[in-house]
Amino acid sequence: MNATDIDPSLYNVDELVPPAWMDREFLEKVLKTTKKDDFHAIIEYNIGPATLKGDHVASIMFRGVVQYLDKSNTKQEISLIIKTMPVIEGGKKDLLDGSTFFEVEIKIFRDVIPKFEEMLRSVGDNTKLAANMLYYALSPQQVIVLEDLTRMGYSAIGQRKTTMEEARMALEKLAKWHACGYILNKETNGSLEKFVNGVFNMPGMDKNDCFTKATERLARLARETPKLQ
Repeated sequence: MNATDIDPSLYNVDELVPPAWMDREFLEKVLKTTKKDDFHAIIEYNIGPATLKGDHVASIMFRGVVQYLDKSNTKQEISLIIKTMPVIEGGKKDLLDGSTFFEVEIKIFRDVIPKFEEMLRSVGDNTKLAANMLYYALSPQQVIVLEDLTRMGYSAIGQRKTTMEEARMALEKLAKWHACGYILNKETNGSLEKFVNGVFNMPGMDKNDCFTKATERLARLARETPKLQ
């Protein structure tokens, strides 16, 4: 069952229809992992775009709302953010094909963030650095499933301007991330230095217009816009 009551113009075209493998069987596998011994059967589910156009880049992301029965046959509902590789041919797919993005991100969620948060808890800081990763796989598809933070009252900033308080919170969390990373890397003889594969050394990046021509376009825009000169 897929989302049908949405305005297609508001979403990325490659996120309007989920991949065929993102079906009941896949969701059952996720819930058996997430809910462990408290999952019985899926009643119904709905999969649609997770974000509005422009809210994220690179991967494709879907929101799966699943109604299911637990072991006591009580009806429950869970909302999942499902992130995977682009499947529609084009620049985005070309950019990510052959990259190690998902492998690195899974390791960060699984192995690094818990250690960061453990360090923060040890000094009385209850900052949560990221949504919980509920499920992951690298084959047959590369996929990461996260908890849906919109159910907790969070929302993307989108096209509006950030407030000073939002900017302060973001920078404060980023500072804690870097501080934890510095300490952990030092205490573990450079264990974090293996995470070196980023956006700038992906295969084919040297041929990607977004990066190779961006400076030229910015310079031209500055020349042609009086108040930016």
